[in-house]
Amino acid sequence: MDIRQELARSQELEAERVRFLERTRSPGEAQAFARRTRGIYRRAVLNRSAPAAEPVYRLRLIGSYCYLRHYLNPGPENGSGSPPPAR
Repeated sequence: MDIRQELARSQELEAERVRFLERTRSPGEAQAFARRTRGIYRRAVLNRSAPAAEPVYRLRLIGSYCYLRHYLNPGPENGSGSPPPAR
């Protein structure tokens, strides 16, 4: 298992989900989804609850969580207000 590839793929998938919601619903609904999902993923990882008890799924949730965190709180290096591209 290549950790970098797993993290990058989970971030790409999460970015696709967010873009889909932005297109089909609204940016506000995409942000609400991101806030809810980020909290769910964080709790699962910290509690090691299903599916985060499995190492591969835990890694994927961490990657997705990191993307959502950056999506909701872009840093000063990303002044445009949009999330950084998935790596």
